[in-house]
Amino acid sequence: MSVKTITFVKGRTEDSIGVNGWRRTSWYANLAVLNGLNPHEQVLREHNPLINLPFVIDGSVVVTQSNACLSYLGRKFGLWGSNEDEVRRAEQSLAQVFDLRNDAVDLFYSPQDAFAAGLAGHFERRLPSHYTKLEGWLQRHGTRFLVADRPSAPDFALWEMIDQHEMCAGKVGR
Repeated sequence: MSVKTITFVKGRTEDSIGVNGWRRTSWYANLAVLNGLNPHEQVLREHNPLINLPFVIDGSVVVTQSNACLSYLGRKFGLWGSNEDEVRRAEQSLAQVFDLRNDAVDLFYSPQDAFAAGLAGHFERRLPSHYTKLEGWLQRHGTRFLVADRPSAPDFALWEMIDQHEMCAGKVGR
C-alpha cells in the first residue's frame, strides 16, 4: 500500500481528522487549496470522476464527499458498527447529523443581514429540534454514543456540529 493521505479543506474536516486521531493511525492531514484547484486534481479525477473536497486516498482507492469519507474511515478503523443493527444506526445518525449541518450551513453562510435575522430561529427552534431527535435516539437505544457504547464515525460529525454551535453561541451571546 502506498503512502496514506487524507486531504481536507474547510468544512467537514474536523470530524474526519477526529476519526483518524481517535484511532491513532499513521494517516496525516494535508491541506489543499480549492481556488486554483489542487494540482493533482486531474490525476484524482481519473481515479474518481466525482472528486471533490474532502477526499481520502488509500492506496489506489480515492473516496470523496464528506459522508462517504466518514463512512469509509469508520469502516476501515472499526468505527462504523460491529453488526448490521449498529451499521443501520451509523447510517441513520450520520444522516441526522448531516440534516443539522445543512441547517447550520444555511445560517452560517448566509449574508450578514439574513444571518442576524435567522439566528434566533436557529437557536430557538431548529437546533433544539435536532437535539431533541438526537437525545431521543440515545434514549431509545440506551447507548452512550450514537451507535453503541463506544464512539463511532457519526459521533465525530456530531461533536463537530456541537462545537461549531457552541462557538457561534458564545460569539453571539446565546
